[in-house]
Amino acid sequence: MVEMDNKPAIVSVCRDQTTSRIIEDQLRQRYSTDYDIRILAADSDIEEMQSECRGAALLMTDVMWGGAAELLAIVKEREPATGRLGVAPWGQPVASSGLQELLHDGLIEYFVILPKVLPDEQFHRTVTEFLEEWSRDNGDVFEVVRLIDRDGSAAIHRLRDLLTRNYVPHGFYTSDSAAGRTLLAENGLDENTLPAVVMFDGVSLVDPTERELADAITGQAVDAPTEVDVLIVGGGPAGLAAAVYASSEGLSAAVLEREAIGGQAGTTSLIRNYLGFNRGISGQELASRAFRQAWAFGTNVRFIREATSLTIEADSFQVTVSDGTTIQARSVILAQGVSYRRLGIQPLENFVGAGVYYGAAVTEAPATRGQDVFVVGGGNSAGQASVHLSRFALRVSLLVRGNSLADSMSEYLIAEIEARPNISVEFGCQIVDGGGDTKLEWIQLEDLKSGARRRADAQSLFVLIGAVPATDWLPLEIDKDEWGFIVTGDEVAHSQRWPIDRPPLLFETSLPGVFAVGDVRRGSVKRVASAVGEGSAAIQSCHAYLSGSVTSDRAHA
Repeated sequence: MVEMDNKPAIVSVCRDQTTSRIIEDQLRQRYSTDYDIRILAADSDIEEMQSECRGAALLMTDVMWGGAAELLAIVKEREPATGRLGVAPWGQPVASSGLQELLHDGLIEYFVILPKVLPDEQFHRTVTEFLEEWSRDNGDVFEVVRLIDRDGSAAIHRLRDLLTRNYVPHGFYTSDSAAGRTLLAENGLDENTLPAVVMFDGVSLVDPTERELADAITGQAVDAPTEVDVLIVGGGPAGLAAAVYASSEGLSAAVLEREAIGGQAGTTSLIRNYLGFNRGISGQELASRAFRQAWAFGTNVRFIREATSLTIEADSFQVTVSDGTTIQARSVILAQGVSYRRLGIQPLENFVGAGVYYGAAVTEAPATRGQDVFVVGGGNSAGQASVHLSRFALRVSLLVRGNSLADSMSEYLIAEIEARPNISVEFGCQIVDGGGDTKLEWIQLEDLKSGARRRADAQSLFVLIGAVPATDWLPLEIDKDEWGFIVTGDEVAHSQRWPIDRPPLLFETSLPGVFAVGDVRRGSVKRVASAVGEGSAAIQSCHAYLSGSVTSDRAHA
């Protein structure tokens, strides 16, 4: 038995002493100062091995070891926060087939090749990524912002969701905890000033709005441009891609984001099928990287600001912003995406932020430890939320109106849901009611075939049932379909709404010089990769429009 200490553990199980020694040398040289390195013999008792994995940050298992699947299945069920990494040797077909089987069954999350040199930096890159993810949810991190309140109120939820989605490290403390009382006393606050926020530099805010908190973090109010070559409305994947390409190609660019960078994609716990990220990437991480990339090229991003009107000037567009300012833009890209569709059940709307969440699975997941939680929806967003929540919650019930997931969810997600023992799927049902005292306590479900209703205890309900475009503020010159999605390209030309004698450019709306990309555009694929492609390609259309070099043979949408 390896001696326990207070450091998080990295556990390794290999099939033979040679493999164990290679892994041990790599781990001890790099991680032994901060982690308890535990090398277990492959012939040890499985239950004893599982005991050594209790609370571990990472389990590394030799995929050639015959007991790998059994141990991984136990750890996956009992220690959902522990990362599971396979170790495979080069060039052995049996290792390749075993590795694919473990990946398909969701028993390992990714793999590394057995190192051949010391140190093997490719090996360490993967291990470090796992440790970073574990530390984000379970370790000590520098808290840029600290929030204090009596309990997890709806107001605190909105602020925490804003911080989480914008990748800002933060902590939440109840006012009756020792840490909460200390924070209040040290900053001249008390029970009458709740909810309160303490910034890393000692500045305190009392019951701030999301905009006030964003401004305190970014200081963005002092450097907002008033004239730009291209104004991008929306900071999701499409908008951020447009910002990167615009700024990197010499256009002055600004982004207005009404909520948080990444849009709905930013709430996704893990995007497994995005090109180039072979073990997946969280929506937050992808959005954060894209934001930093755009910022480095010179893009100005204004958080918690939304466009409220767009008018045509002589040779430009004037966009008014929700903070009362205006921006003059030579061209505009509409990438504001969509908003989560609401359930429309008033008793449940009263608990939004206090047990009922639209999206927000990434933000609230750690708080669901030991709970029975419900997820409503049958698409990829609902599937990703269910898988992420299953790492924390006792049980996750996915509620689907239809009779199958195959029509609306990617196959890899369906397989992962089936492999998670604490996720159940209920088809052909809907929520019709719910209630509680100050927080959600119960919901009522209805069977769509029989009409039978039953009541279920529920502390957390996550709703991901599709979305609607945020286009009500746009002028009549911009053509939309009956659902509010923006018509672009060839569809504009065929609709007889196109006002000039040249053909519309790629992604151009019925208002020349204004383009639409991503989920807000009619006919979009509703995938992150497609949104990034559209945002990138739209900049070429902006260049053509701004330079006046538009020809009749230019590609259309």
